[in-house]
Amino acid sequence: MTDLHLIHSDPISSVNYDPSGGEDMKAVTARRYGGPDVVAVETLPLPEPKPGQILIRVEAAAVNASDWRIRSLDVPSGLGVFVRMLMGWSRLRNPVLGSDAAGVVEAVGEDVTRSKPGDRVAVCSEALRGGHAQFMIVPEEAPVVPIPDGVSMDEAAAAIFGGTTALFFLEKAAARAGQSILVIGASGTVGGALTQLATHMGLNVTALCSAANAELVQEMGAREVIDYHQTPATSLTGQFDLVADCVGADPMAALTPLVAPGGAFLLVSARSAWDMIRASMSPGKGIRAVAGSADANQDRVAQVIGWVDDGVWRPRIDSVYPLERARAAHERVDSRRKVGSVLLHPWA
Repeated sequence: MTDLHLIHSDPISSVNYDPSGGEDMKAVTARRYGGPDVVAVETLPLPEPKPGQILIRVEAAAVNASDWRIRSLDVPSGLGVFVRMLMGWSRLRNPVLGSDAAGVVEAVGEDVTRSKPGDRVAVCSEALRGGHAQFMIVPEEAPVVPIPDGVSMDEAAAAIFGGTTALFFLEKAAARAGQSILVIGASGTVGGALTQLATHMGLNVTALCSAANAELVQEMGAREVIDYHQTPATSLTGQFDLVADCVGADPMAALTPLVAPGGAFLLVSARSAWDMIRASMSPGKGIRAVAGSADANQDRVAQVIGWVDDGVWRPRIDSVYPLERARAAHERVDSRRKVGSVLLHPWA
């Protein structure tokens, strides 16, 4: 269930709201569960970095599937209670979402050695979130990666979620050149990253997406593009070494016949808790399943940003919104029609 990123949720998220002596900032909040209508822009105290913490002025932040899932409680069936226990029973403990951002280090607390004011950085703050604001606080041990001069803030913010998730699944599946892979939902944030990175690694990519996005996905490197309106995944007859489900529309049992013996099923987006449980066991017939929450650690974030700098891949940016239009950004993500990442510009 990688599009949730809940496993690292932690009460230390409250550090985002420690006052710093009267200064304020704008932030996007969701103080209760629900649709995009619960999203608001508020004025909150500007956080002050404590020892071991970094204050980042956010220039671009991604609104990801995990933000939509957490805000709306639109999670795989059977997981609603689990999400409430982690994130807050009747309302979100941390009302400021946003785990992936890019910006400039504004200040550092005592004992911080890896970052200094003025550094351009990409940050993944799964435990704290708080990226949908003009400033965010993260601990030094969080993935905070320098952004090369050749990478824009938008590219860095857009690269983290899709890139680290795709990298996690390709690593766990032991993907290698010459293999075939079917990517279901190839035009989305993760599906697009999988398509590009698998192509870079020498895999033969077959992509399932809408006809409207076929040309885009071909440009990403897919050798064959199939219109899911005309040919749903469950009606395909061939087999692939790897099958990556980035949509979660079909039960896992309906898709595993597409995996060749000795291959792997990549459960990127789960339909139900049962699918996640099943993925943790052997699906049988000589195939294995790869599932879990992608660990966007320091090394993976650095590798993804490095690939963007090297031109190995370019994260697709669907749309960009100022902070004041954060509700519209959430509506775009909720539509499940976005092609790539939706970004917020806190200072626009």
